[in-house]
Amino acid sequence: MAKIYVASSWRNDLQQQVVNLIREKGHQVYDFKHPDDVQVGFSWAEIDPNWKDWDVDEYKTALVSPCAEEGFTRDFNAMKDADICVLLLPCGRSAHTEAGWMKGHGKKVVVLMTQPQEAELMYKLFDKVVSNTSELLRYLNALDAKSHDDFLVLNLNLIGRYYDMVHDGNKTEEYREIKPYWTKRFFMLNPEHPDNLGCKSTNISDDTMIYWNKKGLTIETLISEGAIIAKRFTHVCFRRGYTNTPLFVRLAGISVGIGKPQWGAPPDTPVFILKLEKTEDIQLI
Repeated sequence: MAKIYVASSWRNDLQQQVVNLIREKGHQVYDFKHPDDVQVGFSWAEIDPNWKDWDVDEYKTALVSPCAEEGFTRDFNAMKDADICVLLLPCGRSAHTEAGWMKGHGKKVVVLMTQPQEAELMYKLFDKVVSNTSELLRYLNALDAKSHDDFLVLNLNLIGRYYDMVHDGNKTEEYREIKPYWTKRFFMLNPEHPDNLGCKSTNISDDTMIYWNKKGLTIETLISEGAIIAKRFTHVCFRRGYTNTPLFVRLAGISVGIGKPQWGAPPDTPVFILKLEKTEDIQLI
């Protein structure tokens, strides 16, 4: 089942109903109003009951307050961990910013519009617009059916030149920097490794990465010792820039090494290497 981030407004009366409905179908859903580890989610009123009267400087000061930092980190970690964003309308700037970030990082975004809204052309960037919860659940179920071991898709964006090279069979590797974000996207804890036996989740947390850094453990070492393993992606769905033009390519594996500069790798610098096989004609939902 999928990990889903419902982006919406505190004022949207349907938000809790949609969260509960998706959870009833077995999906893991992040509820920004009631996050798992706190009773109530972030509110500007925690900083100042008169927050609506702030001037720009007061807002800038509040934005870096410990309370705001904690609320942002909690929601942003949930965004990074999710597979799918449900943008529940009507909602404001915050939810649209979240949906845009998630789409830009290769995650599915579906817009749930249960009432007529002002027409928005740029929703074409997203994967689906649905008009009721039944249609939403059918879409989520169809996506979930494509997430079994025989078909697990990694969504990535490519600039036009490299997209064309992959499409034409002239580029068989794609690269990403060795950074925490990509480590967590590509790898998971090996549940059979002795160091991981007590872990409740195979997801790599920020705290785990801080621990590795303090111990001087590199990604190469963790892979070679079997502490982390690549997620079981079978395909990469490349999109040309930030369009919805998909290109499915079978993925042979993910490793660490030195890539080819002519294919976009930085010279003499270790990177994550995605080994690409043949392109496949797969019908999108």
